[in-house]
Amino acid sequence: MTLDPAIHPFPGLRPFDQAEEDLFFGREGQSEDLLRRLGRNRLLAVIGSSGSGKSSLVRAGLLPYLHGGFLAGGSHWRIAIFRPGGNPIANLAAALNDPAALRRQGDAGGDSAQDAMLLEVSLRRSGLGLIDAVRLARLADHEQLLVVVDQFEELFRFAGAGDQARQNDDAAAFVKLLLEAAVQRELPIYVALTMRSDFIGDCARYRDLPEAVTDGLYLIPRMTREQRRAAIVEPVRVGGGTIAPRLVTRLLNEVGDDPDQLPILQHALMRCWDYWAAHGGDKRAIDVDDYLAIGRMAQALSLHADEAFNGLPDDRFRAIARRIFQALTEKGGDNRETRRPSTVATLAAVANASVEDIIQIVEAFRQPGRSFLMPPPEVPLDAASLIDISHESLIRNWERLRQWVDEETESVKIYRRLAETAALHARGTAGLWDDPDLAHALQWREREQPSTAWAERYHPGFAPAMAFLDESRRARDARQRRQELGRRRVQIASIAIAAVLGLFAVTAGLQWRSARQALAVAAQERDRARAGLDTATNVARRLMGDVWEGARIAGLPAKSLDELTHHAIEGYDQVIRMDPTNAIAYNARGVAYFRLLDFDHAFADIGHAIALNPRASRAYNNRCFFAAMANRQLEQAVADCDEALRLLQNGATDLDRSNYVNIQEAALDSRGYANLRLGRLDAAIADFNSVLKIDPKYASSLYGRGLAEVQKGDKTGGQADVAAAKAISSDTIDDLGRYGIK
Repeated sequence: MTLDPAIHPFPGLRPFDQAEEDLFFGREGQSEDLLRRLGRNRLLAVIGSSGSGKSSLVRAGLLPYLHGGFLAGGSHWRIAIFRPGGNPIANLAAALNDPAALRRQGDAGGDSAQDAMLLEVSLRRSGLGLIDAVRLARLADHEQLLVVVDQFEELFRFAGAGDQARQNDDAAAFVKLLLEAAVQRELPIYVALTMRSDFIGDCARYRDLPEAVTDGLYLIPRMTREQRRAAIVEPVRVGGGTIAPRLVTRLLNEVGDDPDQLPILQHALMRCWDYWAAHGGDKRAIDVDDYLAIGRMAQALSLHADEAFNGLPDDRFRAIARRIFQALTEKGGDNRETRRPSTVATLAAVANASVEDIIQIVEAFRQPGRSFLMPPPEVPLDAASLIDISHESLIRNWERLRQWVDEETESVKIYRRLAETAALHARGTAGLWDDPDLAHALQWREREQPSTAWAERYHPGFAPAMAFLDESRRARDARQRRQELGRRRVQIASIAIAAVLGLFAVTAGLQWRSARQALAVAAQERDRARAGLDTATNVARRLMGDVWEGARIAGLPAKSLDELTHHAIEGYDQVIRMDPTNAIAYNARGVAYFRLLDFDHAFADIGHAIALNPRASRAYNNRCFFAAMANRQLEQAVADCDEALRLLQNGATDLDRSNYVNIQEAALDSRGYANLRLGRLDAAIADFNSVLKIDPKYASSLYGRGLAEVQKGDKTGGQADVAAAKAISSDTIDDLGRYGIK
């Protein structure tokens, strides 16, 4: 047995090339069928399922027959072979500019890139651009041109990505170029395209394409068992080896009639040949033991790809490899796995890596004996080189890559939704994100580290999307800080109130017992207790306000706020039982009742507070506010606010003097709402303006002025005030809404 080291009989996942026609077996008669159809119709559509051998049949079957002169017109053929990708007209121009097509050998010293660009401009001028380009090339009388569009389905996939309007226009113009060239008879232009059968329905997107494909249709037939046997045995014979019949039978049984298994079979045979040749292949036939050693068809491809992946220098390179393969693959909305060829420069941008890193990784996956990536290893790589997965079977059978594709699909869904929401937010029709969507998106960004180059493949507007995500995060963090502050205030204030109220009980009990034991000092002790209760109750009232406000900021439900208010009322009850003359406690309990919308008890308590301390401006203001909000006793409300302001102006208040500005603002604001309820719009606006002179961001007065302005007919100014108030404090506006002020 003599092995020829120059011959490797199995290409693996990649298609057979024209130079490998002597290894291409099992398709006898099909090449002749292609010739006949191309002779009758200048557009040939080779259609088949994934893995059926479309590209191999055209490259290693049809092209050698053409060069052999089997089609009328001679053997001098110029071949432009390419894939449409995301820029089909530019890719057609590059293929035509190759010396094997329209570029003359003598032009090799010219500027090829500039020539390709000029050719692309010519193709874009009209639907006759391809015809004009061939006419200008001045082919010899005996020369003919065949344009081979491999993986034609890329036209449909890329038309739905990136800038869709431009992609669709380019695709339609590209189809017209091909159809116009195929129907004319002035110049010898022929077109052959290969396409997966599951995309044939997509041809209806373009005018006249379904009819042209139907006229030139060649549907690749399934290989018979004998043809598959020839595809296994004959290449081994050409390479100088033999294969055991029992292994052949086993392979045929495992392949069955599934055409998708043919690339997997080719890869397994390539691995078997390499293993067998390295383990005494010149002394024996390829046998079952060799097949089992490479993992059988079920695992051979996945194990081999993992071997290449694990052989990369370090984890950084492996992370880049993951991004490379994700960029080269795509799963559509219909779950169809497809390839997405990209240049080295594009992969570098997508993966945030250098061109050198990309080339090193690609080389590891396309070295001799590994055919996972294209172009073949003998083709040098640079930044402009187009990298592609050799076959979709790698996507379906490499377990690691299947997981990567699923992760990429999920990543694209997150990004597209994020970018679309950001665009809506910019137009004012969507809000910022909150958890859990926000947390999920932030985790995705941290994990994937997406780049602009990656994002633009799926949806424009990467920078606005990231800005929207950052703004959403800042808003959430600020809200969480406020809520945490509120929770802390609730905790601290609750503890303080409990301590103060407990102190009331203990201190008051001791003082009153002392009073009973020592009648001589009873009056003095009682006055001291009352003074202590007044001071402590004032502290408790302020603490209660902090507790309630903090709880509301923390987002506690209404039920929890009500429970908290009931607890406060119980505390004030204790104080009042110990000292029925405590005006501050009555005032504070009235506020608590008002928060529960118990207006009767609220008015009763505030009336007691005023009767006990006629100098308490805060109590007058509170009664005015209660009346304005409850829409009752409105004339008395105006009078109460007037009295509160008079007491402030004359300095006739007691403890409330320390909070002069706050009480003044509150009294003017309350009187404004009382006047608003009474329909005295000018008086209401004047009150609200007085508040806003002190504090231009006093939300309640800004909102009240807006309502009054709208009622007066100034709808534009009023709505502006309302919107501004809501922007300052939506909680304040919500509170006013509880009392019917809208």
